[in-house]
Amino acid sequence: MNQTLEEKVKTRTQELSLKNGYLKTIFNMEQNLIFTVDREWKLIDYNRACAEFFGVEKISTLCQEHACLCNYFEPYECEDTEASRLKGGELISYMLRHQQKRLNVLLNWEGKHYIFELLVRPIEHSSQEHILVVMSDITKRQKKIESLEEATLTDPLTGAGNRMKFNLHFDQYFKTSERYKKEFSLILLDIDFFKKINDTYGHDTGDKVLVSLANIIRGRIRASDVFCRWGGEEFVILMPMTTLDAAIKLSEQMRDAISTAYFEEVEHLTCSFGVASYRQSDSKEQLFKRLDEALYRAKKSGRNCVVSV
Repeated sequence: MNQTLEEKVKTRTQELSLKNGYLKTIFNMEQNLIFTVDREWKLIDYNRACAEFFGVEKISTLCQEHACLCNYFEPYECEDTEASRLKGGELISYMLRHQQKRLNVLLNWEGKHYIFELLVRPIEHSSQEHILVVMSDITKRQKKIESLEEATLTDPLTGAGNRMKFNLHFDQYFKTSERYKKEFSLILLDIDFFKKINDTYGHDTGDKVLVSLANIIRGRIRASDVFCRWGGEEFVILMPMTTLDAAIKLSEQMRDAISTAYFEEVEHLTCSFGVASYRQSDSKEQLFKRLDEALYRAKKSGRNCVVSV
């Protein structure tokens, strides 16, 4: 028997309702945090995982308290200089504009820090365009990776980075400086007459000297500076966004602090410093050769001094 138009509409409505019910169930079973916003960042919908994470149950409450969930995150270890300065909706807009569909973000919520992989997609909804945001919690995985990386990239004696860590950061900052014309400087320092310390007091005392020296340096540099043991009694410091004059000034401060410090058994020692800054005409090899040359001149100039090139 043929269905009337009314019956067809009713059947179709029931089918759509059932389909929507299935989709909603799947939506709420998903463990990732999922929400949608409009182009003005007003919250449209969210799934159960999102509600549980933020501690809300009704969308009205979520809308009132957290009109834009995007405001709570910022880029995490982002190599894209422009994107790294953006937050919230501006970051989402940037991702959509550049078709960058995935990005790791740091979320600060109720005193805790979480790391999420962020996925964004534009979706058509009636006459409006909404934005679908999917957040996958990678906090534990990322922390484990970072822990393993840190162990691999750390000098076990001094706690400074090792040569591998320096090379990784040096490559990264060199590429960034080439592209965006950003300044950075390098400091290479060497303990004067370290062989004599080992020969006179033994290698155990020499190790204690290296640890104490590393602590003095670490206490005088910024969190953004990359401090590494280059080898033996040599240490290197990479200083982002730092002019040659600023690097020379810091080197003089460290030189003075080291020369006036007291070291167990050895009592006193000095260090020589070489300083160089990135020039747009530099290759990586040329820059480090100038740095090495600066340290060599400091040694030839009587040690316990700072030389720049």
